[in-house]
Amino acid sequence: MSRTSEPSTVEQLIDGIRAKMAGQHSSEPCTEGALDAAEQALGYKLPAFFRRLYGTLGDGVWPGTPTLAEIVDTSEGRAASSDPWPTGCIDFYEWGCGIGSCIDLRSKRARVVRFDPHFRDVAAPALEAPFDATCIPAYAPFLMRGSPLLFRRESDSLEDWFAAWLEDHSTEG
Repeated sequence: MSRTSEPSTVEQLIDGIRAKMAGQHSSEPCTEGALDAAEQALGYKLPAFFRRLYGTLGDGVWPGTPTLAEIVDTSEGRAASSDPWPTGCIDFYEWGCGIGSCIDLRSKRARVVRFDPHFRDVAAPALEAPFDATCIPAYAPFLMRGSPLLFRRESDSLEDWFAAWLEDHSTEG
C-alpha cells in the first residue's frame, strides 16, 4: 500500500519526524511563497510531502538537510558545471564524504536515490547490488556517460524513505 495515498499517514510521518528531532531543530516553517520561489528556480514542482515537511517543520528538517536556498544554489551550481548531473535531481540529505540522498523530481512519487562519487571507479561485479540503470529509465542516458554506478535507488518515494528513517531502518538501496 502506498503511503502517499493516505493523508493521515503523512500527518503521522510529520509528527514522528517532529518528535524524533525534538530539541535538534529550531527553524521557522517555510512560507508558501518561499516554496513557490524554489520551484520556480528549480524548474520543477516540489513533491507535496516535501512542501508539507518544509512548510511544517521549517527550512532544513534536521542537521544534514539543506535549506531551500542551499537546494536551489546546489542545483544552479550543478547546472552551470561541466560535470553531468541528471536534470530534476535535487539533494536533500548529506551523509558526508560527498555522499548524498537526492529526490528525483521527475518521478511521480519523488523517488529517492543515493549519489556516491566513490562508485566512479568501482567495477560493477565488485558491488553486492550494483545500480542497474534499467531500473530507472530516466537515468539511463546520463549513466551511460561513463559513471554508471554513481546513483543507487534508496526508496520509491520520499514518504517511504522517511518512514524507514523513523523506524531506524537503513535507507540505503
